Amino acid sequence: MEERAKVLDLLHKTLVKDMHYPFFTIKSHQIQIFDSPVDFYLALCKGIRVSYKRIILSSLYIGDGPLERFLLDQLFNRLEVHKSLRCNILVDYNRGHRGKYFSSYALLKSLKANFNPNPNVRVGFYKPPVTNIFPGALYGARELQGVQHTKVAVFDDTVFLTGANMSENYFTERQDRYFLFKDHTKFADFCDDTVNSLIDCSYQMDDDARLVIPNNQPIIRGNLDKSSRSDFKEMIRNRIKMTKFLHNKEEHEKHQFKSPRDSAMEEKNEEKELAELVNKEKDWSSRFKKILTPEDVFNELKDMPHSLNVITGDGGWNSSQLTVTGEDVIIFPSIQLPQAGVNDDRLLIEALLPCFSELKIASGYMGFPNSFTPLLKQVKALELLCASPLANGFLGDGVKNWIPFMYRCLEKEIFGKLTNASLFEYQREGWTFHGKGIWASDKSGTYLTALGSSNFSRRSYLRDAEFMVYLWTDCPAFKKTLMIEQQKLWTHSYRVGRETFEQKQFKIGLGTKVLTKLLRSFL
Repeated sequence: MEERAKVLDLLHKTLVKDMHYPFFTIKSHQIQIFDSPVDFYLALCKGIRVSYKRIILSSLYIGDGPLERFLLDQLFNRLEVHKSLRCNILVDYNRGHRGKYFSSYALLKSLKANFNPNPNVRVGFYKPPVTNIFPGALYGARELQGVQHTKVAVFDDTVFLTGANMSENYFTERQDRYFLFKDHTKFADFCDDTVNSLIDCSYQMDDDARLVIPNNQPIIRGNLDKSSRSDFKEMIRNRIKMTKFLHNKEEHEKHQFKSPRDSAMEEKNEEKELAELVNKEKDWSSRFKKILTPEDVFNELKDMPHSLNVITGDGGWNSSQLTVTGEDVIIFPSIQLPQAGVNDDRLLIEALLPCFSELKIASGYMGFPNSFTPLLKQVKALELLCASPLANGFLGDGVKNWIPFMYRCLEKEIFGKLTNASLFEYQREGWTFHGKGIWASDKSGTYLTALGSSNFSRRSYLRDAEFMVYLWTDCPAFKKTLMIEQQKLWTHSYRVGRETFEQKQFKIGLGTKVLTKLLRSFL
């Protein structure tokens, strides 16, 4: 009980009192957790099909395959039918200008062209406030300097948080985490305003689908001089401050939080229930991968079982679950914009880590900042999950093929330094791993989880724009749900030992060690 109370107090003091973030209380039955990429895709389809008021989409980029183009077709259709529907989309500027067939920019141009003029349709391309150190010939490498990495969707008053991008492999064979928060207007408003604050500080599509800089925005084109960077960073900080101010409440006081209670978890066969969940996993990813056109997507969706069908059935998410009684879950959001001097999430994490006795952390790209090492050494029971080189999305991707070797090098460092940790690698045939999260437990179960876009890496805290939420609960049923979600991620993993780093296929050579040391702040 003391640990949970301490964590709750720290979340309230750090985020609400010191950093002036709002917090939100939601019933556990309003949260739905998905476990597969196909569920993620179906939920996005459902969100677009049922929205009347607003659709907010934030992602690193939008892919150019048939699944993504079908999603955009559904969005176009929805906007045609509901003229007052507001649609705001945010992607990264540099990543949004590359693609195998069509870039995100090329795909979204038609969105503005189809609804010209329409002030309800807003598309932003966020460009970090840094001086480009890569010449034009290495344009793609500019993403190393930092990207717009937030991943959030809002459909009317429902919020969808994930770490996944809107691209085919994230819909079929790349494991991540996916949380849906149903019918919570205030939380949806905050996420809406957060995304729009970043759009305000981005290149924006005008009615002719050209990317322009708003009149009130400091110039961010090309290489920024010191004065322009300073003005731009100040503008971003002020927009985030304004967003927090608009949603924070004067009555946010410590006494609003209920004291944690020592409630034992229900006695049930956890292993049997987990096995049933694993066995129920749907095998639609292979079918989706064979799709060639957006028209084929529709045919596949309409042939799905009623429980999955977003065309004629209850697929996407089941609103009937809202009739079930649930207990409180408290949502604490956090933003990280390091290149603009907003380091809220890092400060929070560094304050939280010493509070935990049992902690599990997952990251597809594990490479903690140096400051985390002494803090993690204090955790009595620590488990870490990362992608094996075979489950790293960069493996075999041309010049990026060296990246999995570098993460294996970082992993070996962690293995040597955190002797109190049990380290696991995710490996599943045909799949890659992109999951990230934190789960804190005590004798009552898993009472806190962190989810969102951050990989808890040096890069996340030094370069990228991130959006995270921390869910704290004393609801026994939701604690159990969080535990099962965590265990399911670990199902396709094996424990790492010294022999793991001696595997000939991914043996760490001198060149990898040197390269990792030189580029570790970009990883």
